[in-house]
Amino acid sequence: MAIEESLQRGIGLAGQGKLHQALSIFEDILKDCPDEPRVLFNAAVINNRLGYKDRALGLLQRSIDADSSFANPYYYLGQLYLQNGCYQEAYEAFRNTIARDIEFASAYEGARSAASAIGLSVIADEADVVFYTGGYPFHGRTMEEKGLGGSESALIYIARALAAKGIRVRVFCNCERPGTYDGVRYDDLVDFHIYRNLYKLPVLISSRSLRPFKVDLQAQLRILWIHDDINVPFLEGERPSRLPIDRIYAISHWQRDVWSRHFSIPAERFFLTRNGVDLKLFRPAEKRNRNRLIYASRPDRGLNILLKLFPCIRQQVPDAELHVYTYQLPDDNLEDPIWQQVRQPGVFVRMGLPKAALAEEMATARLMVYPSTFRETSCIAAIEAQAAGTPIVASTLAALSETVADGVSGRLVPGDPNTDEFGRQFVAAVVDLMNNDEAWQRLSNGARSRVELLYDWDILAKEWITEIQRLVGTKNRISNKE
Repeated sequence: MAIEESLQRGIGLAGQGKLHQALSIFEDILKDCPDEPRVLFNAAVINNRLGYKDRALGLLQRSIDADSSFANPYYYLGQLYLQNGCYQEAYEAFRNTIARDIEFASAYEGARSAASAIGLSVIADEADVVFYTGGYPFHGRTMEEKGLGGSESALIYIARALAAKGIRVRVFCNCERPGTYDGVRYDDLVDFHIYRNLYKLPVLISSRSLRPFKVDLQAQLRILWIHDDINVPFLEGERPSRLPIDRIYAISHWQRDVWSRHFSIPAERFFLTRNGVDLKLFRPAEKRNRNRLIYASRPDRGLNILLKLFPCIRQQVPDAELHVYTYQLPDDNLEDPIWQQVRQPGVFVRMGLPKAALAEEMATARLMVYPSTFRETSCIAAIEAQAAGTPIVASTLAALSETVADGVSGRLVPGDPNTDEFGRQFVAAVVDLMNNDEAWQRLSNGARSRVELLYDWDILAKEWITEIQRLVGTKNRISNKE
C-alpha cells in the first residue's frame, strides 16, 4: 500500500477514535520509511492522546529533524509545552510555527497565551512607525560591529533619526540580536506577524519586501520604501501596482522613473527622498594620504575593471595605493577570480569594516574610485565619501549621476566601463586629481557642502515626518467624506 494511502487511512481511523489501530498503521509505515515527517507527526499526536507524552515529544523532534519546514510539529510541540506550563518553550515553538506558515491562525493565539504568561516585551509596546525589511541579518548596532550593506544602514539611520524626534519606532528584520538600540526596538520578522495580530499599525514602512502588503493587517498608512533596482528576486513575478500601498518612497529620480515605467505605477504614487549620512562620523580629516585611492562597494560592482586600470594609474603615480573596503555575504564565492586579481602591487583589501573605521579610512583618502557596472539606485558609499570631503571618480551608470555632481563633488566618466575609451578617460581623471591640488580641493569642499545640504539624516527625518503627516491627513479626510 502506498505511503499516502496508508497515511490517510491511519488519519481516518484516528478521527474515528480508533487510536491503537491508527498507531499500528503509522508504525508499520515508519519501519520502511523512518524519516517520513507527516507520519512521524501523526504518530506523535496519537501517542500523546494515549498518554505517552515522552514518546510523543521524541516523535515530534524526529518529524522536525526530517523536515524543518513542516509547521505542524512545531505547533503541536507548542501546545504540549503550554499544557505543561513551559511557557518560554511554548512561545518559541509557536514562533517557529508562524515562521513556517504565517497563516497558521491558531499559532498566534498560542503565542499570545504563552507570551502573556511570561510578560514578553515583544508584544508589549505599541509603535508609531513600524519598519519591516527582508534581506540580510542585522540589528541596531551592527554598523558599529562590522560591515553592513547600504540599505540596512539606511534603515538604522532613519530609525534613529525618527526616534530622536520622539517617534516610537519598531524594526522587524532578520534580527541577529533583538533589543532596544538608540531608542529603537528591533525584533525578528516572526514577531511582526504576532505583533500585527495584536495591534493596529499607524504607519507601516516595508523595505525590500512586499510580504506585509499581502497579509491581513490593520495599518492606517502603508509605505513601500524601495532601495533596489527592478531585477531583484523579491520582485520576480510581482505587481506592486496592484497591492494596497499608499506611497512608494524612492531614493533617486532614476529609480523612481525605472519603477514607474516597469510596473506601470503613476508618478504621483511616489515620494522622492534620499539616503543620508552621519555627518558627525563622516567628516574631512586634517591630514590625507595624497596617493591613497579607495573602492568601497561590493566586488562585483566594478572592482574587476578598476583592478585592470590600476596598473595604468600606477605607471603615472608610482606611489599610488588602492584600498578596497568590502564585506562578505553568505552566498559569496571565495573562489571568484576577482580575489586573484587583487594580488598586485599597491592593492590592499579589508573586509567588514565597522562604520567608524570606514569613516576614518575615507577621511584620509585622496579619492574614491568607482567605475561602477552596477545599476546603483543611490550609493551610500558615495554619499559617505563626499561627507568625508573625498571627491569621487565614477561612471555615470544609473543614479550615480545624481549622487555625485560632476565638477562639484567629483568627476563622472560617461560611457560603458568595459570599453577602452572609458578606461582612458577614467585613468586620466584619477591621475589629474591626484596631481592637481587646486582642482582636488575645490571638489573636496564642494563634496562636503553638498552633503550637508542634501544628505543630513536629521533633515531627511523631518521631510519623512512632514510627508507622513500629510498622507495621514489626506487619508483621514477621505475617510470622513466616505
